[in-house]
Amino acid sequence: MPPTKRQQSSSSSADSNRNFTAPFPGNATPSPSTPKKKESQADISPAKRLSSPPAPLIDPSIIRRGVTIFVVAPTVLTLVTKSSLLLGFLTWVLTLIAMIEWTSLKRHLKVNLLWAASSVNRISADGSPGTTPKRDETKKQQQHQQQSVHSNQGDEDDVVCTSLMALEQEYPLPVAQLNTFIIGKCIGSSLIVLGAMISAPMFHFSVSVYFLFWVLFTLMGRNRSETTAVRARRRIAATTTATPPLISDAQQQEAAHQQQIVDVFHILELHVIAEFFTTELFFNFCLEYFGLVWISGLSYSILLAQVPKIGVMLMVVVLVSNWSNDIAALIVGKSLKGHTRPLYPKISPNKSLEGAVFGVLANGVTAAVLVLIFGPGSDEVKAVWGTENPGMWFFLIGLLMGVVGVMGDLLQSLFKRTARLKDTGAVFPGHGGVLDRIDGLLIVYPAAYWVLWVAMHLGVVNVA
Repeated sequence: MPPTKRQQSSSSSADSNRNFTAPFPGNATPSPSTPKKKESQADISPAKRLSSPPAPLIDPSIIRRGVTIFVVAPTVLTLVTKSSLLLGFLTWVLTLIAMIEWTSLKRHLKVNLLWAASSVNRISADGSPGTTPKRDETKKQQQHQQQSVHSNQGDEDDVVCTSLMALEQEYPLPVAQLNTFIIGKCIGSSLIVLGAMISAPMFHFSVSVYFLFWVLFTLMGRNRSETTAVRARRRIAATTTATPPLISDAQQQEAAHQQQIVDVFHILELHVIAEFFTTELFFNFCLEYFGLVWISGLSYSILLAQVPKIGVMLMVVVLVSNWSNDIAALIVGKSLKGHTRPLYPKISPNKSLEGAVFGVLANGVTAAVLVLIFGPGSDEVKAVWGTENPGMWFFLIGLLMGVVGVMGDLLQSLFKRTARLKDTGAVFPGHGGVLDRIDGLLIVYPAAYWVLWVAMHLGVVNVA
């Protein structure tokens, strides 16, 4: 009797399940030929349903963020308003940590971008040029790739083609690499904060000097393409990915799995260096200098604080308003979850349009309230701004800074999305790394400084 249409569909579905393989070579997972049946709500017994932990009333991430804010915020405000030296020291520490995080983020950006070019131009699932390997390859091809990696008998392309599947995952934290050169480079680049503490011209001079230094270092110090490529090829050929043993402890098995991800990342990094050294060198030069200019935006808080009469007040207003922007956007987004529209789904799918709008409004309201209540006297504020209603000016400027802050947040999300990273670090509980926390300020402080600079030179603001 010929099979019915439903039987043919079931057979096709079973074949498709058998063709699925884990994205990491050698990953110790259950056999895909016997997929685990997902339990429905009706299949769960009442006893099991009662024993399962209830859902928390408040999101744990909200609690962690709240505790961090209530601990860190008063400390930061005390330091930045105490003296200019404490403000400079705090800015230098944050700049140094941010440069270290950017060094790790830069590695992931280069590997992903260069590997994408490599996979399009060199490797394809069917052997034809100009196509990217697909994850739905046949079971025979995938088993051949995994056996080549485990037995170390495959060639370089087998290793790299299998490793491509690993980069389709999201790393919780960047694969860090610290050595004497990287630490020295980050310390040297963070010294631009000293230039900002002296004067604005000295700060911009320091950024220009670093650019010239990096040009010289790129053309002279790292011009060893043949040696680097040869060493990278040898390390790729010698790299093997061992199958993690079947461990009963879930944490140990997860640790072995994470280590395997790191090994795959190193394979791909060596591959792109060996095959695209000059391109990697160019990317490294551009990303390094961009990271310096981007992160140096935090030093504009020092330049803003140096403005007579209203500088320190504006520096604090910008900082607290940006915090209120983030908090309002988070609360609204969490409260209206499931009833919001995405702000930019391809870059940051978790950010909502409603949260961004309320965050910008909170930014403007906070700026106006802080200036009117905690400013250096209403008469002095009116004299500086030349108006009887400075609150309206600060509300409008706060709205503008709120929009700029959202743009800075999206820019950081774009970097992490391209690098396939969830967070840039783990310095602040619930917030991620330093770059995750100050991403908006890196653009807001320069914008606020130059808006004030234009207003001063147009005669709108009088600080003489």
